[in-house]
Amino acid sequence: MPRDIELGKIAYKCLIEVKRAFDQIELDFIVWDGLLLGLYRDGDQVKEDEDDIDLGVWEKDRHKLLGVVEPLTKKGFNIEVWRIEGKICGLVLEKEKARFHIALLCKRGDNYYHIFRNHGKKNRVGDKDYFAEIFSLEVFDELETIMWKDLKLTTPKIEKFLTEKYYNWKKPRLRSEGYNTVEDLNITTDFIL
Repeated sequence: MPRDIELGKIAYKCLIEVKRAFDQIELDFIVWDGLLLGLYRDGDQVKEDEDDIDLGVWEKDRHKLLGVVEPLTKKGFNIEVWRIEGKICGLVLEKEKARFHIALLCKRGDNYYHIFRNHGKKNRVGDKDYFAEIFSLEVFDELETIMWKDLKLTTPKIEKFLTEKYYNWKKPRLRSEGYNTVEDLNITTDFIL
């Protein structure tokens, strides 16, 4: 199956709208996960992942996340605010088949934690509603940038992030083949918000 070019265009157009809304309230984000992998390794989105964009927001900016809900809703996005124990932990944005997962990036001790929702039956981690993927400090302490067409996007230290996240990231694999299993990830449910 060839890359879904049309869906890629929709996701790019939606990312421009999301970036504008974030910029208006001075809320920084970083690009990570599949979009970063595709842009760095392939120069475009990963095949079969054209609909999915993952962004990270620093925990210190948690209070700003709700500031993008109204402007993005007016632009046609469906938005789900994700809370854990009453605290805002992220957003899920959807528009025209493009789906954005915006999650918190938290620093605790000698690590950064990327918080995920723990839903579904397959690959569930423990019994909590969330889990955290663990990264070393050097992944996020010095940020880099990457271009996607005309957009300059902030990223973690790219090769360090991709190695800690995907291990063998240089070998292309499709989403349907599974990037990693739960057993491959450095994760924990013992995380305090």
